[in-house]
Amino acid sequence: MSDDHTFHLSCHCQSNILRITYPADTEPFNKNQVCDCSYCLKKRIVWSIAPAGSVKVLRGFDKLRDYQFGGKNMHHRWCGECGSNLVATYKDANLNFDMPMYFNMRNIRDDHFDLWKYPVTPINFSQAGDKYNHPELSDIPGAQEYLEKRAQGRDGPTEILLGSCHCKAIKFALIDSPLGTTRMNDCACSICLGNGSLWIYPPRQDFFFSPSAPDEPYHPHPDSTFDYGYYKKENLMYHCRECGCNLFELEPPEGLAKYPLEKQRLGVNASLLTNISDYFEDVSGLSWDDEKRKEGYESKTKTLESMRRGRTMKLAGPPHYKLDLSEFA
Repeated sequence: MSDDHTFHLSCHCQSNILRITYPADTEPFNKNQVCDCSYCLKKRIVWSIAPAGSVKVLRGFDKLRDYQFGGKNMHHRWCGECGSNLVATYKDANLNFDMPMYFNMRNIRDDHFDLWKYPVTPINFSQAGDKYNHPELSDIPGAQEYLEKRAQGRDGPTEILLGSCHCKAIKFALIDSPLGTTRMNDCACSICLGNGSLWIYPPRQDFFFSPSAPDEPYHPHPDSTFDYGYYKKENLMYHCRECGCNLFELEPPEGLAKYPLEKQRLGVNASLLTNISDYFEDVSGLSWDDEKRKEGYESKTKTLESMRRGRTMKLAGPPHYKLDLSEFA
């Protein structure tokens, strides 16, 4: 089944698939939002709303991980196998599919779906709760001394950049050129598009994680992450076990063994860096006040393509990924 009103939401590993069928008199994806809360910014989620009664579960959705923060009103559901963020519900811990439901447009997997063409509206939900506190350099013991040594003798300006997953179970610092001068890769392959990942590739030894692996400050402690192999498992995506944030990508150990440590690079998800929104997207949202928000919709609504700015490069992904719906035909 595939027409202009039927779409499929799926995690990357396809353990969880649901079908969204819009009523014939309804324009699909007619109310899409980019939220500026701390969690949605780190995952670069693009929300849309499935109308009541439009959703049918084809596979899974019974073992999704549930992440909450702040006032714990929203339940953010993500796949514990591949890390894909799929749906969110308000004060509904039981996933009632008969009610309208927020879903992440980044994980619509149909060939006829083009994420970049649909209008989106930034919404300022960051005003609704407590301020999110990003990690400070002092929260990562040993990082400053380690990275300052790494910076010695380099040509050009450098800067210590800070980041973390949302729950801050994993914090990191790295030394790199100033963020505003760094080109970031906005990859559009199936997994990076779904995760909202934005990549930079500093040398692996230029990182300092907390907690870190024994004798390897440039790698997080294995108890804090899980990895997901994709496309012949030539690369591994590492995620936080608690909040599901996509942290970095790295070759498997057997691949890394081909290169000396000083030649290895780590692809870090720049969406997790402190204040990254200042550099790659205009995500300034509408007022939290209902009346002002209604007035601002027309002027703020735009496409994701038009929101891209700064030194970012959109990369097209290889066409190897295909959502398998054969058993549901």
